[in-house]
Amino acid sequence: MYSSAAIRSIRIRRLGEARIRVVIPALLKKYAELAIARLGYLYPAARFTLCDNCIEVSGEFDVAEETIAKEINYALYRERIFAETLSMRQDLISAVTRR
Repeated sequence: MYSSAAIRSIRIRRLGEARIRVVIPALLKKYAELAIARLGYLYPAARFTLCDNCIEVSGEFDVAEETIAKEINYALYRERIFAETLSMRQDLISAVTRR
């Protein structure tokens, strides 16, 4: 699991009225593009952009910055869990459907 230091490294910095930046830990960066794709349907009026160590969110949204940060973190962890358990799920399906 993640250390509390990795979780605490996620910070929000306000860039403007409808623009925020959420810093992501390096160990979750490889899941960022997939997380951004998933976030697009949750916030269709927002634009998510992957930067070096953060995800920038711009556009119109009627939720608090903390809520968007939580959604981004949830999407990142969800993609990580999906990737790490994919082979296990494939093996299980294979075993169940084998004759």
